[in-house]
Amino acid sequence: MLRITLVLCVLVLIGCDTARNEQYKELSALRERIMEDNINGLSGPAQRDLWLKFSGKAMAFYRTFPMDSSAPSLVFNAAELYFKANQGDSALMALRVLEGLPNFSRKAEMLFLRGQIQQMLFLNYSEAEKSYREVLTSFPGHSKAEAAETALSVLSTLNNTMEDSIALKEDSLSYQP
Repeated sequence: MLRITLVLCVLVLIGCDTARNEQYKELSALRERIMEDNINGLSGPAQRDLWLKFSGKAMAFYRTFPMDSSAPSLVFNAAELYFKANQGDSALMALRVLEGLPNFSRKAEMLFLRGQIQQMLFLNYSEAEKSYREVLTSFPGHSKAEAAETALSVLSTLNNTMEDSIALKEDSLSYQP
């Protein structure tokens, strides 16, 4: 009976490993196509569809094999591509998965990407600022800290421009000749 159980366990493990390898091969092929498109300067709906296909498959891989060492990197790639495809909700969902992984090694990049998503897709400048400031305080020597500093400068300029526009509008509405 013990032998039968052991044989069944081995067969299940082999089947899981085969499924994992097949999914990983497919993701690798998609990633390669995406890189070729970038090198060749291709863009448009076909490229966006490829990004979304990769992202969906990467998230499915994570759900199926959450303990796989490549899963966090695939989820991060999915978040980046969702962002590029203007799928903000999906991008933030992928980042929330990563936030739950205590050993994720690319936290600075994750925080910066969250800031970009909030700034560019949701126009939520206060949330973007929080993310950028977290990069600066948590990862001051990281390359993304300099990018976060630049992003904060842009946000400051945007806020000042918006405040000036609002003031001009109020002045023009109250103007009476």
